[in-house]
Amino acid sequence: MPFDASTNVNLGASWLVTQAPDGGLDLRVNPRGRGWVVAGAAALALAWIASSLYTLAAGRPLPLHATPAMAIGIGLLLTAVALWCAFGKEGWYVASNCLEHRVGIGSWRHVRRYRDATLEIVACYNRYGKPYYRLYADLERQRHFLLERRLPELSAWVDLVAGQTGWRRRDTA
Repeated sequence: MPFDASTNVNLGASWLVTQAPDGGLDLRVNPRGRGWVVAGAAALALAWIASSLYTLAAGRPLPLHATPAMAIGIGLLLTAVALWCAFGKEGWYVASNCLEHRVGIGSWRHVRRYRDATLEIVACYNRYGKPYYRLYADLERQRHFLLERRLPELSAWVDLVAGQTGWRRRDTA
């Protein structure tokens, strides 16, 4: 079933749905508000690096009593998180009998492709009894986790993907 904006399932403002050149759909989480996450991650990385360098130059113990190797490792990890927040991309490509989950930065990308699957929404409960919902692609009795969202958003997402792929939907929620 080709994508038609007039019959598009409303995924809400948190999703961007665009037509792919080959007729499929590209689904992405809306990056609106991402700037604050990037700024926070970058500020945390810079604060750690600056405080580590200052205490090292002053001859004091490093923050959290870390060794120099640990301080460098933490600084690199925080920098990597800031770079991922700024440049990382995650999205889904949906076409007839095909769902691809794409994750990467720039030209480096990891793609996981699913074909001939059944979409299954599963209800799970945290230790306080509060439910949360997960979507799985069921391929020959093997479940592959795709997404976790609130039930209304996840249900709309499944309706759109099932309509595009032609796959069945099975709810255990």
